[in-house]
Amino acid sequence: MAKNSPESGLQLDQLPDPGDRYSLGQKIGTGVSADVYEATDNQAGKRVAVKVLSVERDALESYQEEYQVLRDLSHHPNLPDFYGIYLKKGKPRSGRDQLWFVMEVS
Repeated sequence: MAKNSPESGLQLDQLPDPGDRYSLGQKIGTGVSADVYEATDNQAGKRVAVKVLSVERDALESYQEEYQVLRDLSHHPNLPDFYGIYLKKGKPRSGRDQLWFVMEVS
């Protein structure tokens, strides 16, 4: 499967921007490549978790795999419900693009 191809299911350039939908709160976790924040979904009025990672073009396959697991197994009792993925564009010349994986928080 080609990276970032239509059949892959994840098109970075077509992901929506999170805009003002989510308000990030306290950091509740950190890892090698991402931080996780408790957040508020301002549209639905509920608490969510948002995993934020800086986009590395050489890691597209990894993002694809995580997206597919969350999407396909979202209703598994041992995994959080998955609400969506967003691309927050970095500021010109200074910021990096970020992927936001939004999921259930317990």
